[in-house]
Amino acid sequence: MPSQSTYSRFFNKFSLAKNTEIFPELQAWSLSQVNIERITLDLDSTVITRAGTQQGSAKGYNPLRRGRNSHHPLIAFVSQTRMVANAWLRPGNTADSSSCEAFLQETLNHTLKDQKVGLLRADSGFYTQGILNCLESESINYIIATRFYPNVKRAVYGLDHWVCICKGQDLRKSNPRRS
Repeated sequence: MPSQSTYSRFFNKFSLAKNTEIFPELQAWSLSQVNIERITLDLDSTVITRAGTQQGSAKGYNPLRRGRNSHHPLIAFVSQTRMVANAWLRPGNTADSSSCEAFLQETLNHTLKDQKVGLLRADSGFYTQGILNCLESESINYIIATRFYPNVKRAVYGLDHWVCICKGQDLRKSNPRRS
């Protein structure tokens, strides 16, 4: 699989609109060459610090270099192959969940149009009602992390039917923070 810099050099010959048109088709073709019955799709976002004034960079949340320009890309990986299925480069001042639904729709309907997604895993930036509705409507199994807000705690503590996966701590019996 060619590296990102190889793609960049080649696609610098094209306009942004042409890149956006071609890249999902190229990725779909690449993934069609791999024989996987059900893929596991991992969604993530990250912060890339920029030293100069690169196009699209902006000051936003940057845990390592506060106050510096950055990009805040969205990335979709195929877990089994460790290939990037889709990526969007967003400005550094973009909120975690901004454009996530459109990104997921493009990933599923264009890049992975010929693939069956067996499981989707994502970080808490993808925990939105729109994403959940999309996954439910597509009947895609998912695991999405969420922040442990008070309303989430109440909902979890109110559950009665638990499946034991491994031995762990029962937070309902003794929680020092609740005392």
